[in-house]
Amino acid sequence: MLGRESMETFVTVYGNITVRKLFAGPELEVLEYEYDEGYFYLVAPRSDSGVKTYEVRTGTLRLVAEGKELFPGDLVALESGGEDLHVHVNKGTRLLVHAYRVHALRGTLERMTATDAVLEAIQAKDNFTGEHSLRVQHLVRLMALRMGYSGKLLRHLLDAARFHDVGKVFVPDDILNKPDRLTPEEYEVMKRHVIDGDSLIRGKIEDGEHVWEIIVQHHEHLDGSGYPQGLKGDAISQSSGILAVADAFDAMTAERVYWPVKSVEDAVEELKRHAGLRYDRAAVSTLIEVLKDKGILE
Repeated sequence: MLGRESMETFVTVYGNITVRKLFAGPELEVLEYEYDEGYFYLVAPRSDSGVKTYEVRTGTLRLVAEGKELFPGDLVALESGGEDLHVHVNKGTRLLVHAYRVHALRGTLERMTATDAVLEAIQAKDNFTGEHSLRVQHLVRLMALRMGYSGKLLRHLLDAARFHDVGKVFVPDDILNKPDRLTPEEYEVMKRHVIDGDSLIRGKIEDGEHVWEIIVQHHEHLDGSGYPQGLKGDAISQSSGILAVADAFDAMTAERVYWPVKSVEDAVEELKRHAGLRYDRAAVSTLIEVLKDKGILE
């Protein structure tokens, strides 16, 4: 048995998880997860063999894809090679986790630690960037679920949304926080954030290669006027198109010293004007549906 020194809190892309190790052996580890309210993933074992079980101890858990509610005593088992489960939990929900084969669990904790380090780097550099990314991730989640995303595709897109501006940690402060319009030279430096974040994503977070493929295209435009590669049309992934629309909407409606704030209605009109030119039509239409459902847009 392990004592209090085994308890750690991880700041993940989805929210905080407190992990308590209750038992560690060569073929089995037993943990307790306690969550903040939000959307998370129950992770399947990544090893060639193994099983992880998640038992609800307190609180409630909802399987997003199925809409099924789990209550204390309910249990979910995930085998190696299976899909991770996208779930919503209420604050204070606790799960008892049994990981058969210790390295499967160790990998999960290592990924949490790596994610924590990237998030800290973003927040330390620019508080607005961190808050903007959370808002964009929320919009992307609502849009992607409406557009039929699930499983790993959904997870990759949500991670890309959370980390899409991670490269800004390398942008000089005097450019990142400049209260005036950027010069052409400064704008070229700013544009590099979609390239320079590579080192913080690949190999650092789970499936970083796939996540980065979405991030690096989120400033591309259908007509080829975007950056960094000037991609056109179908060369831009649908996931990047969803992220681009959510990112543009939040950028237009969020208050910043150097950026005139648009109303929700004006921002939507701007997106509609560029739908099919810069932005994916389906993504723009889906965002409008989401905003109407939430009562943000009439």
